[in-house]
Amino acid sequence: MGALAVLGIVEFEGGEWAVTAARRYARGLLEQEGIEDWEASLVVTELAANAVAHGGEGGFGLAVSVGEDVVRIEVGDSGPGRGLRVREAGEDDEEGRGLLLVDGLSRRWGAVCRETGTTVWVELERRPASPAAAEEAGR
Repeated sequence: MGALAVLGIVEFEGGEWAVTAARRYARGLLEQEGIEDWEASLVVTELAANAVAHGGEGGFGLAVSVGEDVVRIEVGDSGPGRGLRVREAGEDDEEGRGLLLVDGLSRRWGAVCRETGTTVWVELERRPASPAAAEEAGR
């Protein structure tokens, strides 16, 4: 994989607004680098939503890093991370598909669970932005 360059690290207080803010933050960083961002946007949305729903009181942190051929997303919160696994949701379930989505989009992913909280990391294939997206980001 090689060395990673950190594009940004930010903390969010939590709440539903923070999910949107986290997604916009990550997209902006990747757009500036000319990197396709739709998969990262989905992953950040899912991990941030999980952090808000299950992560305890302290909000969450987001880190975005890139390597030669990888985009790495990390979301950390103060929750215990128990039961963190891909599961199959029932046809009528309104939730429970997020980590299945993350698993399908990622090269690999995992979690580090400590007494002080949980960090979920995801590695995606780095792809250049489409010419139209790169032009729009350059405005």
